[in-house]
Amino acid sequence: EVLELALTTFDRELYEQGLREEGETIGEARGEARGIVETYQEFGKSQEETMEKLMDKFGVSEAEAKESIEKYWKKK
Repeated sequence: EVLELALTTFDRELYEQGLREEGETIGEARGEARGIVETYQEFGKSQEETMEKLMDKFGVSEAEAKESIEKYWKKK
């Protein structure tokens, strides 16, 4: 019973660690996507060029790339 409890605790800790790492990875990718969108806009690139870069860099769909552009592209 003690061994089973220890394994359950260990499994939960590994699971929670995995969730944290996954969250960090997602956060880093979002930050990088935001940086790309803002930089491309600042340098006068089109939304189409920005979308292509996001799709190439992250392997996302056109819809996902558009979502990032809509979220981070600054309205004038």
